[in-house]
Amino acid sequence: MDGICRAFRVKDGSEAWRFAAGGAGIRGDVVADRNFAYFATIGPWAADGPLPSQVIAVDIRSGGQVWRTPATGAVDDLFVLPQTIVAISVVHITVGSGVRYEVRLLEFDKASGAPRRTVGYGTAIPIAMRKNQDELVVTRLHGTAIELVNFGTLTSTIVANAPAPIGAAALTKGRLFVASAAKGSTSGGLQAIAVDTWNQIWSRQTLAECTIFADETNVVLAQSQADDTPVDFRCLDARTGSERWSVLEGNRHPSSAAGLFSEGRFITQPRSRDTTPYKTLTVVFEASSGREIGRFDSPFSTSWVVEADKFVLSCHWEHIFAFDLVRSWTIELGSAVRGRPAFGDGHIFVGSAGGQVNKIRIQDGSSQWQKALPGPVESSIAVDETRVYVGHAQGVSALDVASGATAWTFGTPAAVTSVVRRSGGDVLFGCRDNNLHAVDCRDGKELWSFLTGGFVEGGLAIESDELYFGSFDGRLYALDSSGALKWKFETVSEIKSTPLVVGDMVLFGNADGDLTALARVDGSVRWRVRLPGSLATSSPVLYQNEIIVADENGHVHRVKLTGGAPRWTIQHLGRLRGDIQLRGATAYLGSLDGELLVIDVSSGTLTRTIRAGGPLFAGPVLAGEQVIVADETGRVQAILP
Repeated sequence: MDGICRAFRVKDGSEAWRFAAGGAGIRGDVVADRNFAYFATIGPWAADGPLPSQVIAVDIRSGGQVWRTPATGAVDDLFVLPQTIVAISVVHITVGSGVRYEVRLLEFDKASGAPRRTVGYGTAIPIAMRKNQDELVVTRLHGTAIELVNFGTLTSTIVANAPAPIGAAALTKGRLFVASAAKGSTSGGLQAIAVDTWNQIWSRQTLAECTIFADETNVVLAQSQADDTPVDFRCLDARTGSERWSVLEGNRHPSSAAGLFSEGRFITQPRSRDTTPYKTLTVVFEASSGREIGRFDSPFSTSWVVEADKFVLSCHWEHIFAFDLVRSWTIELGSAVRGRPAFGDGHIFVGSAGGQVNKIRIQDGSSQWQKALPGPVESSIAVDETRVYVGHAQGVSALDVASGATAWTFGTPAAVTSVVRRSGGDVLFGCRDNNLHAVDCRDGKELWSFLTGGFVEGGLAIESDELYFGSFDGRLYALDSSGALKWKFETVSEIKSTPLVVGDMVLFGNADGDLTALARVDGSVRWRVRLPGSLATSSPVLYQNEIIVADENGHVHRVKLTGGAPRWTIQHLGRLRGDIQLRGATAYLGSLDGELLVIDVSSGTLTRTIRAGGPLFAGPVLAGEQVIVADETGRVQAILP
C-alpha cells in the first residue's frame, strides 16, 4: 500500500505536486486550512486490525512535508482548529476470536504535530459533523444518542436522542437531520432537530436504508429497498419537511450515492452497476424543482464529489474528473461574434465576422447547419417560425429556419450592423447608408426607407404602429408605420441603443451619458439625467415601473420612471457593453472584460461574476434556463447561472 496525496490545478487538471506517504495508504479526507493540508495515513492490516496511523501536514503551495506524527488506531476524521488538530481514531482490539473497537479523541499541536492529549470515547463508531469553531455534533452508528463534543475539553454531552438506532445524519447551520430505524425494520423515520435548543422541528417516515444530503433550504434522502434497484432521491423542504420532488436514478445501494448542493443545484452520483461499460452517472438537478439540468457518464466507480471553483470533481482510484457546473456546452465558431444571437424553436442562431450564420441546438450545442453570407455578420439576428433574418456586409438575407437555404436577399450599398426587427409583415433594419429600411418579409421587396444624417446601427422600438430609433447624427426619430416622420429630437451625440417605450413616454440614452424621456405625442422633453458614462450602446429596460440602464464606464443604474431620480447605482463593473437581459429580478449583462455579470435589480447587488472568455460585444440571450453568451474570440457558451 503506497498512499499519495496529489494536488491538481482546477483550471486544466494538471498536477501541481504530489506527496508520497511512504508505504502507508491515505485514509479519509484531506482537510485544507490556509496554506496547509492535513490528512491521515493507515498502515497495512495485521491480524488484529490496521497498523498505527500517522497524521501529516504538508504545505499546499509546494507539497512539502511540514510535520508527521504517529497516531494510534485508524484515524477516520480530522478537525482543524486555530491552535490544534483533533482526530477521531478507531482502535481494533482482538478479543478471543473476535474484535472490539475503542474510539479515541486525539489532539495534536497544529504548528508542530506534537501529541497533546488522548481521550477515550466509547466503543460505538461515530458519525462526526462540525457544528462551529468550538463544538462537534456526533451520532453513533446504530446508537440513539446525539452528542455534543467540546473541542476545548474533549468532553461530550448527550443533548438529544433519536427514537431508534441512527443510520445516517447531516448537519447544516441551524438543523441536524437524523435518519433512524429499528433493527430489522424496512421503514424508519427522519427527524429535523434545531441545534440551538435540540428540540424536534418535524419528522416524517422514510425507508430504513438511506443517505442524507442537506443545505439551508433542502434535505435530500437517497433511499431504496435493496441493491440493484433504483435509488429514490426525495427532496424535502428543510424548514417544514414537506416534499418538494422525487426522482429515481441509478441502481446501487443508497449508501453508495455521493452528492452536494451548489448554486441552487443538487449534484449527485447515484452510481450504476453497468458492466458494458462499467460507469458512474453524475446527474445535476435544479434543487427547487428536481428538474434535470444535465448528466454525465464517467467510466469508473466514483468515491467522492466535491465543489471547487464551480466544478464538481469526482475521483476513484487514480482517476479524477471535473464537470463544469457553469457551462452546459461550448463551441468555437472561429471568428468574432459582435451581433446579438437570436433564440427560437429550441435553437440559437448566431452570426460571425467570418460571414457565417450558425443554427445551434440549445440542448447540447450541436450545429444543425451553417450558411455562408457575403461579408461579416455583425447585426443582431431576428427569427420567426419559418425564417431567420440576418444583416451582413451587403444587405439583409432571409434564410429558411429548417435548412438555412436563402429565401431572399435585399441588397444595400453599405453594411447592415443594426438590430434586425420583424414586425407584422415587415422586416425593419438600419444601415450604414444612413437609412432605416422596411422590406416585405415574404419576398424582400422594399416597402419604404427613411434617410437620416448618420449610420443607423441601433435597435427599433415599435408601439401602436409607431417606430422609434436613433442615429449617429444624434437624433431620435419617431415614424408612423408607413415610414413618414412624426417628429425628431436632436441631441449632440450618437445613439446606437434601442429606445424603450413606457406608457406615453419613449426613453433612450446617447454617447454623452444622457438618459432622456420624451413625450411620444410630440417629442417634448419630460426629463433628462446625466449619467457618468456613455449610453451609446446600452438600452434601458423596465423593472417594476423603474428603469435599469448600464453605462460604458462600469455603472449599472436604477432610476425612477418619474423624473429619473436614482434608486441605486452599482460601480466598478468593468467596461460594459450591450443590452441588459431581465429574468424576473435578475439582470444579465456582458462586459468587454469577458465577464457575464448577474445582478439582483431589486436590491442593486452584484450576485455573481462568471468568466466567459473574450470581450462580450454582443448582449447575452436568455434561452430557457440558460444564458447564451458569444464573444470576440468566436466562442459561444450556454451558461447555467
